[in-house]
Amino acid sequence: MAEAGHNSGVAADELKEFARRIVRLEDDKKEAVAEFNEDLKTVRAEAKSRGYDTKILTKAIQLSRLDAEDRTMLDLYCGALNVFD
Repeated sequence: MAEAGHNSGVAADELKEFARRIVRLEDDKKEAVAEFNEDLKTVRAEAKSRGYDTKILTKAIQLSRLDAEDRTMLDLYCGALNVFD
């Protein structure tokens, strides 16, 4: 590891610029996540206002995303546990 004071001014400036860019991107990400969460909340509220059970809707979406192998295992477990009987 280099000792303090042995970095050229150019390297220090470059490092500071990388740090500024990373901080800016992290801040942008926080804003984007907050906006995404607000949009998701809005859509769920709209579905709920139209009479849909959003908890069940969320589960249905999760199930629709299962790949074939996971779906087969889920069917096997549900059958063994008499989930839908």
